[in-house]
Amino acid sequence: MSDRDQGYADSIAPSGEAVREGLTRFTAYLRQSDVPEIVATDARTIFFEIASNILHHGHLDASEVIIVTAVLSSTGSMRELEIRFTDNGIPFDSSRPQPKLDPEAAAEQRRRRGFGLLMVERLADSISYERFLGTFNVLTATKRWQI
Repeated sequence: MSDRDQGYADSIAPSGEAVREGLTRFTAYLRQSDVPEIVATDARTIFFEIASNILHHGHLDASEVIIVTAVLSSTGSMRELEIRFTDNGIPFDSSRPQPKLDPEAAAEQRRRRGFGLLMVERLADSISYERFLGTFNVLTATKRWQI
């Protein structure tokens, strides 16, 4: 495997069905790229949570899309999967630390939302956000593992 290998690029319409279809294509990319199943599970969760957050909170209109790209790279015995989400919805820096949720309090309040970004924070090795040209949100999540 070279330093920079297979890439992935997709555009996803702002609908739940399109996010599910995009996840299916992303899963096929991970399988084709021989990403270990435990890493692929984390990557799929990251993909779904971030794409869903953009869908639900980005206020995209029907003509807009979420662009998702991924690049696998290798350095020595380390592999890295960088997943980048680009949209032109409202700005939201989900790479910033989110308020810590107390699971017991959340259960008592019957809270059912707000756990996605917490999962992404725990599953990704790094997350970064940039508002590019004052128009585009660019969120990058990185997952690393030993080979």
